[in-house]
Amino acid sequence: MADINLVSESVRRDSSSSRMNTGIIVLFVVFVLVLALYGALLFLNKTTDSQIASNKQQFDSEYSGLVQGNAKAVIDFQNRLDFTSKSIIQSRNVKGDLETIEKLMVPGAFLNEYKYDNTGKTLTLNCAGDSYNTVAKQILSFKKSTYFSDVSGGQTSNSTSGTGEGINGQTMITFVVTLTLK
Repeated sequence: MADINLVSESVRRDSSSSRMNTGIIVLFVVFVLVLALYGALLFLNKTTDSQIASNKQQFDSEYSGLVQGNAKAVIDFQNRLDFTSKSIIQSRNVKGDLETIEKLMVPGAFLNEYKYDNTGKTLTLNCAGDSYNTVAKQILSFKKSTYFSDVSGGQTSNSTSGTGEGINGQTMITFVVTLTLK
């Protein structure tokens, strides 16, 4: 039978060699891309390993510093923080105390000094008044208050300034009052 193929033998050889050349070029490009990706992975691996080593070294130095010397400072700070927290809880609201005392002050009496004793939960007030009658009214005002559980008067004396006169030309009487908080 006769060859009915319309493509000649030389054209077949040219097209198969051109396909082979294209295949070789594609294989070469793929090979170069694989080599480039492999090189990039090696570079990234090396960079990552160096970062891991650097971070590990930094962690080890910080950890050893904490274990050796800084732990004492941290414990000391924690102890101080605990003590301060307890002190704040146990301390008085000075503003509230002074507001209550201000409301209970009678005309002619003045507050000179305020002291708080945490152990006995007592306030010691050093007051001044223009007469003994004012002193008695002030102590009675504190005793009538429900803010204090006990009120006791203390030492009383005449105060003298450089001229021997107090407010408005009168001699001032200083007195101490001890108030026990509820």
